Amino acid sequence: MEILNRFEHILVPIAEHCVAKELQEFVDFESYFTHTICHECVHGIGPHTITLPNGQKSTVRLVSLINYMPLLKEKFQ
Repeated sequence: MEILNRFEHILVPIAEHCVAKELQEFVDFESYFTHTICHECVHGIGPHTITLPNGQKSTVRLVSLINYMPLLKEKFQ
């Protein structure tokens, strides 16, 4: 199960370094899975078009892509 592997091999090691010891008991697969499912569902119900301050119609994805292109370039280098 790929999502379980992501949880065990990515999230848990990160949480061991970034989450206070007394809170690590709350890092569990069920919470991770629920968050992931909710996140994916929101992709379908979010605003599909937005109006920019200048009145132009656009999409969140397009505006994000334009504004964060330098970050994306760095991420994949």
